[in-house]
Amino acid sequence: MDIFKQLPIASYDGIQFPISSYSWGFAQSQAQYKFIFKDQQFLQPLGRENKTFRFSIPFYEDITEVVDNLYTEVFPQFLAACEDGEPKILNTPDFGEYRVMCIRFEPSYDPTKRAGVSVDVEFIEAPEFGAIEEENKFSGPENINTLAARLDQDLEEAVIPGYTPPAGGFQNPLRLATAVLDQVSLARDQYKAQLDNVVYEIDRLNIAIDNTSDSQNWRVKRQAQELKRAIYETRQGIDIAGQRIVEETLNSPKNLLLLSAEVGLTLKEFLQLNSSLAMFILVPAGTKILRPEKKK
Repeated sequence: MDIFKQLPIASYDGIQFPISSYSWGFAQSQAQYKFIFKDQQFLQPLGRENKTFRFSIPFYEDITEVVDNLYTEVFPQFLAACEDGEPKILNTPDFGEYRVMCIRFEPSYDPTKRAGVSVDVEFIEAPEFGAIEEENKFSGPENINTLAARLDQDLEEAVIPGYTPPAGGFQNPLRLATAVLDQVSLARDQYKAQLDNVVYEIDRLNIAIDNTSDSQNWRVKRQAQELKRAIYETRQGIDIAGQRIVEETLNSPKNLLLLSAEVGLTLKEFLQLNSSLAMFILVPAGTKILRPEKKK
């Protein structure tokens, strides 16, 4: 049996190709807060950097039954797509589609091998600017309902053995909870409880997906994770909103990270209230800040 016949297939800008090896990864950025004459430093996460994908591609003739004319036709098309420099869709065997840019292209020729060329190529995740803004904004009930509707739609097309979606789907209980959010005094706690129930259902769905070998369910799992993240962000915002916010003037300069801890918030929560302070490491004296009211 020719091992090349078993190679997984990926695609870039709709151009299919076999891959002999591939890897992917990402890094996390952090802000480091150092203090004079002190060992170590505080770290504050600043967000994930763009994922990178690396492939080794054998553009040799007649090595796969899925793609014909790999060297004579597919290789020139793939080279042109990579030289173009514009973001395109990469479809990976295991993790679905990503919008990426080609940042490295290295062909190597070996006369001892059958006609063709081997290429090492690297892509970097390239989301649209609007998608980054959407991902980083405060989620809120409306965005959660939108994500839940998308998850329900993806589930209609998915086949997950042994899994039964919650009655009415993911969107229905959230829509009902949102409708009464501002109408009764206990609505805030009821809404938070409903969010927790949906997180439980998402975890149940993820377990069912992990127990199946069908890689086509990657889209459902990604949508479920986006919904779960939005719920956590919204629930955190509700907790902040449940407190009375007051204005305070700093009497002395303070480190931004220590200041957020002093008022009982994470740095992310503090900057939700004081977005103009994001540029400071040391907040000057006399600066007006918003903070939860001190408990008496």
